[in-house]
Amino acid sequence: MNRLHSLTSYLGRLIYHANVYVESVFAIKFSKVCINGCEIRYAYIGDNRKPVLLLLHGFTGDKLVWSRILKTLSKNFFVIAPDLIGHGDSGDPLKQDYRIASHVVYIHKFCLFLNIHSAHVSGCSMGAFIALELANSHPYFVRSLSLINPVGINKLQMEQLSNFRVRPVNPFIVSSAGEYDVLLDYMMAKPCYIPDMVKSYLASRHIKRSALIEKMFSHLMNSKTIEEYLVLDLPPTMVLLCDKDRVADMSISLNFFKKQKSAVIVISDHNGHLPMLESPKFLCKQLISFYTKIENNHQE
Repeated sequence: MNRLHSLTSYLGRLIYHANVYVESVFAIKFSKVCINGCEIRYAYIGDNRKPVLLLLHGFTGDKLVWSRILKTLSKNFFVIAPDLIGHGDSGDPLKQDYRIASHVVYIHKFCLFLNIHSAHVSGCSMGAFIALELANSHPYFVRSLSLINPVGINKLQMEQLSNFRVRPVNPFIVSSAGEYDVLLDYMMAKPCYIPDMVKSYLASRHIKRSALIEKMFSHLMNSKTIEEYLVLDLPPTMVLLCDKDRVADMSISLNFFKKQKSAVIVISDHNGHLPMLESPKFLCKQLISFYTKIENNHQE
């Protein structure tokens, strides 16, 4: 049985990376840079003369979570989607600081290394948390924000997330393929299709990182909340909240961003925590509409 599982996982890995190769043939490119001794892998697509759109994935995700919308977004933007440190194919040293402030340092240095000095920034979940801190610490870098089901709003929301630790099973800590299925169901109201072999490989990769994921989760819980550090007015901001989200309490984000004059709030029906996988056409339409208005206002 173990040999069969290993073979299935191995074949899934081949299929997964073959899909990455196919994507690269059809315009999506992949590269890597070294920042502070840590390798950061990233995907990019589009004309680099167009406005830059930086996409930041969430906790335990990776750059390919955006794969269903990259090509459409590239019609209007030069799109860059990195693997955050500790995630995807980027470096994952166990001694690394994985608090939000540390992610911000890496992302900002990553962009400067690529000669990017301003960008529209979109983040999902923890990626939205990072995007907000990036806008707060480097206000001239962030032209606008789109925040998808953000976490880290205040201590109440962080306490709710921290309660995952005391549940019988923390959905983010996976020890079997079955538990990985539970995680996917938890993250999405409408789980997208993933071939069984690919799912087996992704589950295996997640399981191997369980110690690192526990550490990263602990560091996330020990990060300052947005309410604690936000001292500047936000740039033009769109907040997309999904009513079937089981990870982040929508009401907390709703109450917080209603007080932000520059924020436009969009409520998505029937989507969970990852609308880029559940409803990619809907998300693309919202992002392009929002960012096009920003660009048009900038040109006037």
